[in-house]
Amino acid sequence: MSHTGQSGAGGEEGEPDVARRPGADRGTPLALVPRGGLWEGQVAVVGSTLIDGAVNGSLRGPGELHLGPEGRIEGVIDCEIVDSQGEIIGPMTARGRARLGPGARFEGDLEAPVLEVDDDAVWNGDARIGG
Repeated sequence: MSHTGQSGAGGEEGEPDVARRPGADRGTPLALVPRGGLWEGQVAVVGSTLIDGAVNGSLRGPGELHLGPEGRIEGVIDCEIVDSQGEIIGPMTARGRARLGPGARFEGDLEAPVLEVDDDAVWNGDARIGG
C-alpha cells in the first residue's frame, strides 16, 4: 500500500510493502488514514488499503479499498474492489466489485460489474452495473 510516493513497512522478500499492525494477522492492513486522521491529496491504492479517517482527494489503483465505519472520502475513487462501511462523496469506479456495507453512505455515481448493497446502506446517485 502506498500513497503519493510513500510506502508502509516492508514485508518479506518478494512481497509488496504493506504496513501492518504489530502482531496482527498477515492479511490485516494498518489503516493508511487512522480514525480521526485527515489526508489531503492523491492516494495510490495498491494491495489492501484501509481508511478509517478522512480523505479529501482521489484514490486510484489496482488494489482493494476498505473504508471503515468512521471513514469519510470526498473525491474520485477508481480501484479494483471497493468495500465501504463509511461515507463517500464523489464518483466511484470498481473494476471488480463494489460493496456498500452496513451503515455505508454514498453520494455519487457508481460504475461496477458487481454491486452488493446492505439493507442499512444509503445511496444517492446513478449506477452502471454489469459488463
